[in-house]
Amino acid sequence: MPYSLLLTPSSLLYAATFTFSPDGRYLFSSGSESMIRAWDVVTGTEAAAPLEGHTAWVLTLATSPDGLLMVSGSNDSTVIVWNVMSGKLERRLFGHIAGVT
Repeated sequence: MPYSLLLTPSSLLYAATFTFSPDGRYLFSSGSESMIRAWDVVTGTEAAAPLEGHTAWVLTLATSPDGLLMVSGSNDSTVIVWNVMSGKLERRLFGHIAGVT
C-alpha cells in the first residue's frame, strides 16, 4: 500500500488515505496517527480538531454525497460513522476479523 509522508507543525506522520469533501473545500487525511485530520484546501491549514476514535492506523475514508457523514475503516477492525459538522462519533461498527480497507 502506498503511503504519503506529511509534515505537520506537531508531528511527522504517514497518511494512508485521503478523501475530499463533496464541495472540494476540505481534504481529509488519515493514517499512522489513528485519527482523521481535516485540511482547508485553500489555506493548507487544519480546519478542525482531529477526529479520534480508532486505536490503530486508519486505512480508508469516504464521505456521504451530502457531506454530512464520513466513514472510516481501521486496522483495529472497526468502522466508525462520523458526523462531519460536529466531529462526533455517531456509531462504531464491530464484527470484522481484520483491518478494514
